[in-house]
Amino acid sequence: MNIRYHKRMSMETLTDFLREPKRVLKQVDKEDVVLARRGKAAIRISLDSRVEAQQERSELAAHLLADALASIPAMPAQMTAILEKRFPWVRLLPTEDRAAFAQELVETMQACASVGKLARIEEIFHEWKATAEIYADPELAAKLKGPFAESGTPVRRP
Repeated sequence: MNIRYHKRMSMETLTDFLREPKRVLKQVDKEDVVLARRGKAAIRISLDSRVEAQQERSELAAHLLADALASIPAMPAQMTAILEKRFPWVRLLPTEDRAAFAQELVETMQACASVGKLARIEEIFHEWKATAEIYADPELAAKLKGPFAESGTPVRRP
């Protein structure tokens, strides 16, 4: 059975919205409306109930994924293999870091879904990819491992 989820939305311009706000807002009752703007990012108008439902689905999916990963003994290794296949740069990380990335990703997905904010997931990918780029350059990796020459300027511990 092939089930596809199609999120309905319509496209309008910001000018359309400013000229006919009632017409555009009637559309929001049926579907999200995306307002295109020249030279700037589009604006999405959505019902709060629709956004809350999406957040609940995301949270459920993240919890189910985390529970599934925790219940299958071989899953951590499989998750690492899945990530390596989908994101080839993961192969540049040392083996123990690959497992740490997979674990951190699942935990972060679960935490982000529980509060409805997914931006931290993108940060995790960015940070781990930057780490992989460092390992890809042995000279840079060696420099960053130290030892470090003192600069002579003391810095207070945060």
